[in-house]
Amino acid sequence: MAVPSFAPPVSDHTQPFWDGVAVGELRLPRCSACHAWQWYPLSGTTHCAGATIDWTPVRPVGTIFTFTVVRRPFLPGASKADVPIVSIIVELDDAPGLRLVGRLADGIEPRIGMPVTGEFYDHDGRADLQFTSGVGAPPSQ
Repeated sequence: MAVPSFAPPVSDHTQPFWDGVAVGELRLPRCSACHAWQWYPLSGTTHCAGATIDWTPVRPVGTIFTFTVVRRPFLPGASKADVPIVSIIVELDDAPGLRLVGRLADGIEPRIGMPVTGEFYDHDGRADLQFTSGVGAPPSQ
């Protein structure tokens, strides 16, 4: 199955995320004052008035919180050959309380609680991230 060539929308709020993906790094927004993780990225923090957002690198390692199997093509340019796609919500080990939506690599049977590791890859000239089963690098210090 192929993933449709659909570039996600990029804004000033999400550009640091995609800049990280382009260099093989998962960067997530964090409050500069209390260090709480914040997803979805916004121009400021929802935790502390006047604080800024710091984009912090984390390992793309976690567990599947939940998943769904998408069986109907819906993205621009998608066809029946592009499905099914397994969409997952990952609880990242290095970002407690944050859940990230992602895609599980083809051919992997998902289950809630399954360990996953993110893989960065080139998709039609655009850097992207997908998850595969298993655990990657040891915990960060």
